[in-house]
Amino acid sequence: MERFFKRKLSTDSSSLSNPGSSNARPIEVDEILANLQADPGLRTRMADYSHNIRDEIRRAYLQKGPCQPRSYKFSQTNQSGINRRFIAHWFDDHDWLEYSIAKDAAFYLHCYLFKSNFDQVGGDAFTGVGFNNWKKAKERFNLHVGPVGSVHNQAREVAYNLMHQTTHIETIVIKQTSQARTAYRTCLNASLKCTRYLLRQGLSFRGHDESAQSSNKGNYLELLQFLADYDEKVKAVVLETAPGNLKLIAPSIQKDLVNSCAKETIDLILSDVKDRYFSIMVDEARDVSIKEQMAMVLRYVNDKGQIIERFVGVQHVTDTTSSALKEAIDEFFSSANLSFSKLRGQGYDGASNMRALVVVAKKNIDVNSFFTTANSLVNVVGASCKHRDVLRAQYQEELVRAFEDDCLITGWGLNQETTLKHAGDTRWNSHYGTLISIISMFPSVVNVLQMIVDDNPNDSSGESYKLWREIQSFEFVFHLFVMKAILGITNTLSLALQKKDQDIVSAMSLVKTCKENLQLMRDNEFEELVEQASSFCYEHDIIVPTMDEEYVIPGRSRRNALMKTNYHRYRVEIFIHVIDGQLAELNDRFNEVSTELLTCLACLSPKNNFVAFDKRKLVRLAQFYPYDFSDRDLLMLEDQLGVYVHHMRSSSDFSQLEGISSLAEKMVEKGMHEIFPFVYLLLTLALVLPVATASVERAFSAMNIIKNPLRNRMGDQWLNDSLIVYIERDVFACIDNEIIMQRFQNMKTRRGQLTFTLSPLGYIILDPPLILSVDEKLGGVSSGRSKGFKDWFDSHEMLDLGFAGPKFTWSNKRVLERLDRAICNVKWRRLFSDANVRHLPRTKSYHSPIKICLQSCFKADPLKRPFRFEAMWLKHESLDDFIYEIWDKSAGSTMGKTLKLVEPLKTWNIQVFGHLRQKKTRLLTRIHGIQQALCKGPNEFLSNLEGCLTAEFNNVLD
Repeated sequence: MERFFKRKLSTDSSSLSNPGSSNARPIEVDEILANLQADPGLRTRMADYSHNIRDEIRRAYLQKGPCQPRSYKFSQTNQSGINRRFIAHWFDDHDWLEYSIAKDAAFYLHCYLFKSNFDQVGGDAFTGVGFNNWKKAKERFNLHVGPVGSVHNQAREVAYNLMHQTTHIETIVIKQTSQARTAYRTCLNASLKCTRYLLRQGLSFRGHDESAQSSNKGNYLELLQFLADYDEKVKAVVLETAPGNLKLIAPSIQKDLVNSCAKETIDLILSDVKDRYFSIMVDEARDVSIKEQMAMVLRYVNDKGQIIERFVGVQHVTDTTSSALKEAIDEFFSSANLSFSKLRGQGYDGASNMRALVVVAKKNIDVNSFFTTANSLVNVVGASCKHRDVLRAQYQEELVRAFEDDCLITGWGLNQETTLKHAGDTRWNSHYGTLISIISMFPSVVNVLQMIVDDNPNDSSGESYKLWREIQSFEFVFHLFVMKAILGITNTLSLALQKKDQDIVSAMSLVKTCKENLQLMRDNEFEELVEQASSFCYEHDIIVPTMDEEYVIPGRSRRNALMKTNYHRYRVEIFIHVIDGQLAELNDRFNEVSTELLTCLACLSPKNNFVAFDKRKLVRLAQFYPYDFSDRDLLMLEDQLGVYVHHMRSSSDFSQLEGISSLAEKMVEKGMHEIFPFVYLLLTLALVLPVATASVERAFSAMNIIKNPLRNRMGDQWLNDSLIVYIERDVFACIDNEIIMQRFQNMKTRRGQLTFTLSPLGYIILDPPLILSVDEKLGGVSSGRSKGFKDWFDSHEMLDLGFAGPKFTWSNKRVLERLDRAICNVKWRRLFSDANVRHLPRTKSYHSPIKICLQSCFKADPLKRPFRFEAMWLKHESLDDFIYEIWDKSAGSTMGKTLKLVEPLKTWNIQVFGHLRQKKTRLLTRIHGIQQALCKGPNEFLSNLEGCLTAEFNNVLD
């Protein structure tokens, strides 16, 4: 029957979610790549992935790099009666070694990725199970690496070939000319420039119609065409003039470019975090497509002592429970190689904190009714363009009338065209702005409502008439001035909590001031507030009740009502009740003010010449961090604090400081963070504590710009990448195009071949007659020209690659100098982090040869060294006769006879020339040691010996 009916494909959903499914769709591949497990102990086996996507997964892991949590506090296990643990400096000895926190075991990244490619699979100690016998760790690491032909080294070679397109078979088969490669570089660079601009501005890439006949093909294509129109070199290699399969305009290419930009931005942020202490701030919000998005911000202190808050990503979460959020945070920490051992603070749900005061005030039914009226007022007046225009016209007439009556205050920025301000959801100061706008535009608002009632006899006129009556009552005006006064006091606190560089001590000080002002207002300012409201009512012809008269509840029977005066009504039921609610909420939300921790933190404040300093409390503060201060450190801290406070109070540089953030910056500026390291550590721990999550909420504001109603179908990865670059545009601006192009090129096999040029990224300077410091010269007279070279070196922020071997690279027997060096900038160093320089012994010239390796070299196995025909053999007169004799005795083909010459020639070489290789190595080693000794100072005996050994070495070469 199968001949006549097609077999029905299974629609089992498990086949779609299985990473090993060979029919994985591109969307699923993107999801797999976006959620790769960083912890090597928890990864899916490479053999379980489909063959079609393995190379993409390998590239993603190689671009991420090995999981090396250097700052993690490695757990100890009892092995052979001794507590042993993983040692962090093993990462330096084995650059691709990994550590799994989940399994407390070591792994090798290359072997995990490529071991399945080889027949001799071996064990799973470093790929699946993990290795944790720390007693024999170094021995097993070296044994695992093995000789040149080992599986480990083969895996490393395959990894290198995968990430470098020049080694691919396509590059060899399809050889491109240098002109074609230059054209591809120009096209890619132009595409990246368009991508940069669109990302920085938060603009969309694609258009509704991108066909050739379209008059608007979308921002990306239109911007690329704009570049082509004004640059002939770009015009010659993009769009219509580019090869049909290499235009770099496909949506997948655009996404890869954006992803490369985001990954480099995140890498630069995380490289700045390094092993510093940090805190995280997390919040959730819905995007325009009704998906719950979780945003995360890192807060840390940089090298200059400044508080830095960096947005590091947004992630779609299907559930907002604590366990789901924790899982998402764990996943981010794992992918970013961040350690929880450096986490010193957490902040969540900042929106509820920010709107707490308004929410509490609304618990009073009268205040709730007032805000309902105020919001309705803003909506009705601003409901149409006509209403807004009338409001502006009325407000302008009021200003003209006030100007004519000479009662208008004029000045720069005053009396601007404005309208009623809408209140936001997560800022209590936005409600303050709404109340201010109602007070300033009150006559105009009343006139607009009256106009709506007169001109529109419909449903809206009924609501307008109701609002017109309500706002022209003392009840409304009194609430207006009460809430304006309360929110005016808290407005300073609101603005301060939104600052990125706010520290916890200053924030708590502002909270304390806010509470004191509210209490002062409660006790003394009711009469003044009534007078302000009454004066406003008199000005606008509103009836003002007498405070001693009985309060009449509108619309209710007076028969069973409780007797109370207007004074009791407005003072007790509204004024005192609302303020008490605010004070209770502040005490509840910021109850840390009275805790021991924040009391100790306040002692760090430099205000009034460190008047709050208390040694005992600061030592107690250090005891809250047992992982950062040992018992020995606490003893040293106690001694250090006495010297610290005496120095600070006697120094004029620290006398005018206001907060601990400025104190930390000044300490770094003056180098005091190195003199008082434990005090600076306390400052750092205090500064990283999150004050509010305003930075996370700014990310949601940016999300509404990036993912707007016209772009509501953006994928999660596309949204995350776009947000990272848009929000952290200052970091993105520091990344060179060359680095992004290299990442883009390494993401997958590209049709275009990109030749890498070192010139814009790094410099190698050989034999300049200049030195950088006086200790780089021994003997002779210093040259003044070195200062210009050093100034250039510093101004261009160059790095010296260092060296191994003798210190000086030039010598004329009297003077020794380090004239030969290799220098580069930071971007080049990031690309070649393993690059190293070795000074070789001088044998022919005054200069030492310099060997520069761009990556770690493997030591060749001397037993497997290939046979080489030495040129010096041709100079010996007996070589011809020896070869003829062996050749005539051998039988077989030409190749067979040639192979039979190998072993006899090795024996003949030893008999005639001896062990020349060993002799050269021995002489070079002695020359190397002598030249290192001469770097310490002149020595006639060593100089003569160096000359003799150099002459002997040259004779061996001849």
